[in-house]
Amino acid sequence: FGPEASITTLAPTCELPGDVNLDGVVNGSDIGGYVRAKMNASLPGEEPACADFGNGDVHQDTTDFVATLLP
Repeated sequence: FGPEASITTLAPTCELPGDVNLDGVVNGSDIGGYVRAKMNASLPGEEPACADFGNGDVHQDTTDFVATLLP
């Protein structure tokens, strides 16, 4: 009885992997947010998608996160 409607929700994206607090840099301020994201306990203002380096493995994500912190 009318046009079909649907809603699409886009998955969160991250422009700078590791920048969990979204301040434009990956630094020590992202460590707590990274840990919370991996524990599914992110705070408002944090982007847990930025804790995902696309590996699908928490150990490799952590290795990549530390490598990003320490250039």
